[in-house]
Amino acid sequence: MDLALQHVIVESDDDLEIWASIVIGFDEDRNLVVRMKYVDYDFPERNYLRDAVVAPDAAYRLAKQFRLPLVDLPRRLAEQFGEDSGLQGPVFVGKLFSRIVSYFNDCGVRCDVLERKSGETGV
Repeated sequence: MDLALQHVIVESDDDLEIWASIVIGFDEDRNLVVRMKYVDYDFPERNYLRDAVVAPDAAYRLAKQFRLPLVDLPRRLAEQFGEDSGLQGPVFVGKLFSRIVSYFNDCGVRCDVLERKSGETGV
């Protein structure tokens, strides 16, 4: 399930036995979503998706803080938090996800963090 206007923030080295990535975009309900995908090739039961979900009205307020149209918000945040993909490990990706959630909180933007395990995600 891809996100609309999706941008990659970071992907870990795909030669490792654990791979992780973060993308940002909008879901079908117009929520801004930061999605971390975690894939353990050796132990697939550990696979999960973790979403930080920002309601449409809060995303609009955040876009206004940046003086951007709402549709440019995923690109702007991907540029702000983006890292050289493939050069980072999965632990770094997890910490970056937490940093993004903290950033939303610091901006006064409420986000709900939801996690779905392997069987629920199709990972």
